[in-house]
Amino acid sequence: MISGSVSNIFQVFIMDNANKEVSKITKDTTIQEALTYGDEAFEVLAKFFGPGCMACGAAAFETIEMACLSHGLSEKDIPKVVNELNKVSGKKKSKETK
Repeated sequence: MISGSVSNIFQVFIMDNANKEVSKITKDTTIQEALTYGDEAFEVLAKFFGPGCMACGAAAFETIEMACLSHGLSEKDIPKVVNELNKVSGKKKSKETK
């Protein structure tokens, strides 16, 4: 689990963007867009890229693919990251519809 203080940095961003409709996460989804799925997406991104990645200004334009390659992962890892993000994004949507 990532510490609450790091996670709290993004609470305002997440709340401001919570009502935005974000389509299925792909390798072309930006880090910032992926964060709209909340704490579970933050946890997945932090697991692969470290928590500092989300605080970087590049998160606004850096895609999942770009982040994988710039953080030492291979092209083969991109689908793994995308799949994990889509799993947590589906959880958020299913919670919202209940």
